[in-house]
Amino acid sequence: MEFKKNTKPELSLVLPCYNEAQHIDKSIERIIQTLEDSRATYEVILIDDKSKDDTVKHIKNIVKKNKNIRAFFHKANFGRGGTVKDGILKSRANIVGFIDIDLEVAPGYIPHILRVLKNGEADMVVGQRHYPFHFFPINHLLRTILSDGYTFMVRNLLYLPIHDTESGYKFFIKKKIIPVLTKTQDRHWFWDTEITARALMDGLRVKEVPVLFLRNEEKTSTVKLIPDTIDYFKAIIKFKKSLMTKSLLSKNIGWLYKFPPIYTLAIRALYGKHYVASYKKIASLIPENSSLVDVCCGDAILYSFLKSKNIDYLGLDANQPFVNSSLKRNIRIKLADARYDEIPGADYIVLQRSLYQFKNPVALVNKLRVSARKAVVISESINNLGNSVFGKMTSKIIPLFVGTNFDNPGFRFNEKGFKKILNPFSPKYMKVEGGRDLMAVIKKR
Repeated sequence: MEFKKNTKPELSLVLPCYNEAQHIDKSIERIIQTLEDSRATYEVILIDDKSKDDTVKHIKNIVKKNKNIRAFFHKANFGRGGTVKDGILKSRANIVGFIDIDLEVAPGYIPHILRVLKNGEADMVVGQRHYPFHFFPINHLLRTILSDGYTFMVRNLLYLPIHDTESGYKFFIKKKIIPVLTKTQDRHWFWDTEITARALMDGLRVKEVPVLFLRNEEKTSTVKLIPDTIDYFKAIIKFKKSLMTKSLLSKNIGWLYKFPPIYTLAIRALYGKHYVASYKKIASLIPENSSLVDVCCGDAILYSFLKSKNIDYLGLDANQPFVNSSLKRNIRIKLADARYDEIPGADYIVLQRSLYQFKNPVALVNKLRVSARKAVVISESINNLGNSVFGKMTSKIIPLFVGTNFDNPGFRFNEKGFKKILNPFSPKYMKVEGGRDLMAVIKKR
């Protein structure tokens, strides 16, 4: 459907091109027919990445025939990821996506994906490819094995819950993906996995939609299976290392914070039979179908107490191991430092057992109040080892296990100190079973 030049189309479809002369004309016909049938307004962005065949000539002829198609031509090779990134930045619609122009995954899935994004069900949709299994020819079997191998590496090295991060069939809400896009560094095949990983770590809601992959036997593939697989593995390792070295809490964090399962066991042992009391209390305060941001969420145990209430949950934490742990459990989480990063708006903002870590807790509480639409819930330990005789004797040792590199890791609240910080906000205080935690609920006026 043609759109007026002074208005935004509903969809921008980016088609990266490299040596596509063999099939580009037929592919464009199928794509345009699908988009026309969808009744959505659209633009198609063709970007040639310095092809060595007649692709440029074909693109120029295609543009002459269709007013909804724009074309760009790279003077140097950007790489697959760099080309898609360039197309997204040039797009004009609120929803932008890209597919491989060889159409080994048909364009017919686009209308459904558009509905998913328009209905607010996701911020990013990935076409999860399903391959018909073949023993022969051997390249079919090899591709199936390598695809499963990619998935295994991604899930076990990057802890991502998405099955097909390498899929060349992805769509986004543009305003959500642009901040993520600017962080990407890879320009080649690994870019697909990187954009997915960074989107998940930025708290975007990523959904997979099953699509059928049918190999085009007439196409000359630009993929070199063995070299590309080796390069892909190297890229995963490099990306994983960069995440850990650039983690917001990469230095001087307590030993327990580096190992989420051990951290959880330690907290369970410390709180004993009252371990779940704080989580249950918070969950009882949150109405069904609400949105909630769990600041400094740690191991995100609160999420399990909210699932049955259909809560739109987002965890925030500055520690990469905690983020990895949540992603592996398919929990939406964002790598963020509450001191400096924006706290996304939600009905309820929750902060558990973390206020003591901030040098200026009043400023943090004010920041939480700005982001909360209904209330801020703060639960803090007021009866802890840090204020006991034993705690004072071991004040130099305890931070090695439970401290962070925040401003005052040796400090812990007692009830008087906690209330002194919170009283100006007129909270309602609630004692948590076991007496170790005190909870403050600050309602928005």
